[in-house]
Amino acid sequence: MTALRLDHAALLDLVEAAYDSETSGRAWVSELLKHGARVPPGARTSTWFEYTWSDRPDGLALDACSSDYVRGPDAAKKTWLEARRGLDPRILARLFGRTAAGTASQLGARGVAPASVPGWRAMWREPVVDSLGLVSAGPDGRGMCLSIGLSSLASLGRRETALLERVAVHLGSAHRLR
Repeated sequence: MTALRLDHAALLDLVEAAYDSETSGRAWVSELLKHGARVPPGARTSTWFEYTWSDRPDGLALDACSSDYVRGPDAAKKTWLEARRGLDPRILARLFGRTAAGTASQLGARGVAPASVPGWRAMWREPVVDSLGLVSAGPDGRGMCLSIGLSSLASLGRRETALLERVAVHLGSAHRLR
């Protein structure tokens, strides 16, 4: 597992794009995807998920998915929802019930390659081995996740995680403002 480097200028561009009140709808999400894919140098993809979270056993619903890199919203939704079925509810709460940032291999499976989750490889048009997620859930359970596809397993240090969690707070705030 390699340490993930971040492009700080791309992070600033991402936050600026999130608060852009002139751009709306799909164009706004497209800007976030464009800037998100620049955050870690060499990233392969970026995908925007909107979801609703609750503490119930089946309390995670995917409301929207935007990406040019998944095989389509239905494939992404099916894979995303199937992947979460095998996860401990405490991990789901840690992933989607609050603000979080990290790689899928760090946050979810503790070092297990997300690509080994059934359906992961089928979801992507090109090889994505791990992903960097910026997640923010509001008090009403509605949340967003910017998932950035990576070509290898990666991890974040404490400083990078703290920085990305602050960026996730901004993405969530901008999303709620819309």
